[in-house]
Amino acid sequence: MDPNDGPSLGGTHEARDRRAFELLDPGIQRQLYRMGWTALRRLQIDAIETITGTDQDILIMAETASGKTEAAFLPILSLLATEASGSIRALYVGPLRALINDQFLRMEELCTFLDLPVFKWHGEVSQTVKHRCIRNPAGVLLITPESIESIFINQSAHLGRLFGGLRFVVIDELHAFLGNERGMHLASLLTRIHTFQIQGEHGFREVGLSATIGDPEPAKAFLHPDDPTQVALIQPRGEGKELHLEVHAYDRSVLENPDPGEGPKSRQEDVRITRLRPVAHDIVRHCGGGSNLVFANRKADVEVLCDLCTEFAAPQGLPQNYLVHHGSLSRDIRETAEELMKGSGQRTTFCSSTLELGIDIGSIRLVGQVGAPWTVASLKQRLGRSGRHEGEPRRLSIYVPYPVGDEPELLQRLSYDLIAAIASTELLLEGWVEPMYPPACDLSTLTQQILSVIVEKGGVRTEAIYDLLCRKGPFRGIEASLFAKLMRALGGKDILEQDPAGEIILGLEGEKIVESLDFYGVFNASKEVKVVHEGRVLGALPVLVLPKVNSFIVFAGRKWKVLSVDLGEWEIEVEPSVSRGRPKFAGYGGGVHPRLRQKMREVLSSRATYAYLDAMAGQFLSTAREVAREADLCKERFVALGANSTLAMTWTGSDIQKTLLAMLGLTDINCHDAAIGILFPGSIAEVREAFASIKGHSFSPEGLTECVERDADRKFDYLLDEDLLRVMISREIIDLDGAKRVCEQILSE
Repeated sequence: MDPNDGPSLGGTHEARDRRAFELLDPGIQRQLYRMGWTALRRLQIDAIETITGTDQDILIMAETASGKTEAAFLPILSLLATEASGSIRALYVGPLRALINDQFLRMEELCTFLDLPVFKWHGEVSQTVKHRCIRNPAGVLLITPESIESIFINQSAHLGRLFGGLRFVVIDELHAFLGNERGMHLASLLTRIHTFQIQGEHGFREVGLSATIGDPEPAKAFLHPDDPTQVALIQPRGEGKELHLEVHAYDRSVLENPDPGEGPKSRQEDVRITRLRPVAHDIVRHCGGGSNLVFANRKADVEVLCDLCTEFAAPQGLPQNYLVHHGSLSRDIRETAEELMKGSGQRTTFCSSTLELGIDIGSIRLVGQVGAPWTVASLKQRLGRSGRHEGEPRRLSIYVPYPVGDEPELLQRLSYDLIAAIASTELLLEGWVEPMYPPACDLSTLTQQILSVIVEKGGVRTEAIYDLLCRKGPFRGIEASLFAKLMRALGGKDILEQDPAGEIILGLEGEKIVESLDFYGVFNASKEVKVVHEGRVLGALPVLVLPKVNSFIVFAGRKWKVLSVDLGEWEIEVEPSVSRGRPKFAGYGGGVHPRLRQKMREVLSSRATYAYLDAMAGQFLSTAREVAREADLCKERFVALGANSTLAMTWTGSDIQKTLLAMLGLTDINCHDAAIGILFPGSIAEVREAFASIKGHSFSPEGLTECVERDADRKFDYLLDEDLLRVMISREIIDLDGAKRVCEQILSE
């Protein structure tokens, strides 16, 4: 273990530090001495005292590389050091296999002088290791939610032995499970594990770890839904790390003159590639020292930027040490990038969100972000990847390419992405991140859990399923009548059936679904086709956006020509090329919180200066503010863009915006989303009348679902009938109260 990723080195033990150290098992003490630790951090002292001295659940919120994992496991391992075998005693749940592998090595090291086995369990772990864990369950098990699901499905006879004496569940990167179906899945699995607790035991305690939670209350409710006040919060004061921050913007002239001296070939390329050329030039200059991570919101940009930087570095005699890392690449390519980043030398990896989380990839000098980040939470998590060592500053450079689109000129001159990047940065500096709440009506994940419970138990009555998953489990917003409709709908599709004794069992279609290896996860993954070169699998592309034969793509950081697309074998054969093309991937950015749009309004209306803006970004900000003042965008709610075009300024988040658009659409008013507003083909008077009409109209949330757009379907939505889908969308997307409030503000200001 890198001691810089745990407690401080050097210094003397103070009284409280020594008392905390003495609470640890002698085997742990011995290992800490062997690893050269001479002091515990305040965070770790607090956790040791709380975990050993209370029976509370615990939420540990601290910066990346603050020693959260050790804060949790030093006292937990100490308490478990003399525990008998016969059950897994501590469960570590992580969101990624790579993180499981990483933490497994750290846990084994901490247990060097303890008679406490450490197991890991995921799809890449051998059956021999898994069988050893089943035969003699003990110690610590590191696992993903999907692998817990596989145990419920495939090892149901052993669940009592595996989890009967479970004492602790540690959830790493807790924020990755809040506010989404994967968190609902995990919460349901943990509820079900509780039913296997040995009678007389107090049940297991939960410990959540995160560096990216704004409001702790939803996180507390996740850990202890019956009484969140019983969750102890450990949140040390910030270490006051030095922050080096820059925001770079780029002029439209790059589209007209892509790169002087590079020849006319670049004039024929996709403008979405051309706009990234000056970004790549700057990244080559900025990432000259140490190891760096550059995040992009789209996998296609990750690939193109890596290829461009490799191309630009060569003529300058600079090292061409550029790597790629995202979820569509093969495991060996991702793992190679991770290992190379750990080594010495100067390397820059272009990545999607796959490297946001705490996988150990060594010391990161600079974090880059291309485009405005999707969320402030994501920006905070990415920034935390740099400056992990004592005395190292955190460095963040945001690169905002020139927008390419057909929106009205006024909106283009507002430089939406730049203003969003500034607003996100300011909110980050203020310490605000988006609060994360669980889905209100996740019928997709509930369906998967219904099937899982039936497989586990062999057959079960409807009331017992409802009691386990909805009354005790995380689906508490699902009332009995809605649950009954769901069960009838699944029965109508032969997913479920009822036996003569009145118990629910799987129907023929249900058996097919559960037998699929794809059943264990609840997040949606598009069907993909392998990308292959001379027998080596490079990764996969979504089947819905396949490249054409003889076209060119950039993939795995290199240029390729597509030789064939064989849907019979589910393969795309490629060969090296000198031409590039932008690949296509599935995916979306997710929702925008109203606070971000409100902050954008504040940025535009203020006269504040931001020292982190480069000259071009400062110029664009001045232009955007001038445009905003001339059109009075920050005060007026209706702005004429032409003789027959009006922008209604909403300054709100995605869900409220979608609700407003649905309300207008349901009354046959033609308009479309313009992010900070809604664009209408009409005069100000006509648009004002449109808002007045929806203000006085009576809408039902379920009725509005006919006109609302979802960003993505959930995995098991296809099993739901239309009525159930409308209920789910109405409860999770439609914000009728928020839309009415914004409507009133628009009409009154």
